[in-house]
Amino acid sequence: MKDSFLIYKSFYKPISRLSDKQLGRLFRAIFKYQLGEEVTVEEDIEMAFEFFKNQFEIDELKYQGIVERNRNNGRKGGNDKNSETVKSKSSGSQTSHSTPNNPVGAKRASGGLNDNDNDNDNDNDLKETSLSRSKEKEEDFGKDVDKPLTELSEELLSNQTWIETLSMNNHIDENESRLYIEAYIRKLQNEGIARKSVSDAQQHFARWLIIELKRARDEQSGIHQKTNSKTKQERVEEFAKAIATKLATGDTGNLQDGGESALPF
Repeated sequence: MKDSFLIYKSFYKPISRLSDKQLGRLFRAIFKYQLGEEVTVEEDIEMAFEFFKNQFEIDELKYQGIVERNRNNGRKGGNDKNSETVKSKSSGSQTSHSTPNNPVGAKRASGGLNDNDNDNDNDNDLKETSLSRSKEKEEDFGKDVDKPLTELSEELLSNQTWIETLSMNNHIDENESRLYIEAYIRKLQNEGIARKSVSDAQQHFARWLIIELKRARDEQSGIHQKTNSKTKQERVEEFAKAIATKLATGDTGNLQDGGESALPF
């Protein structure tokens, strides 16, 4: 077990909105994990803990890779020394690897340089992979942190890829999608909600948008049906009034002819 572990400065932003009590419980959980003790965390800090835990696992893999590489290099160095000793005894001073014209010595020196280059490349690859994964986790975790509605609105409206997907899946244009996002934020404000995470808002908005679009289309269809139905009803009432008027005045001529001229259709 190592005597230390790393906490990166970039970790602060994702956990900056946690309370002091939450940070205290998170810090204790981190130490228990590093000491090999069983860790149980509450739901409100579970995401933050998993974020740290993932980075610790990445660092541990990197550390073990360095240890294994050094171990292999140590074995290689021991084998090279034994080989040089045997060659020196068998061929005398002619096999000295320090001789400029000695091809064996030159090859070994070249091989050592390549090994160092490879080691440096491996270190750089591990570092880049670690930073990349850490950045991805930081972004994912940031989506689960509750944000003020003004900040949430800006982030949702600036997510062009998400808006394009929404518009395509719901058969509306991007400007209409943005109007619905603004209406959704106003809805949250009216409900007294002051903060919400990006991931939660995206999921909630997607479901809400489907309901709102269906309601709008149903209302539009209902208005059309209601208009047609009302017009027909008005015509029937006009026809009934026309018949009543003719009966009251004794004018039944048209009615006896079939009543077609009395029809208001």
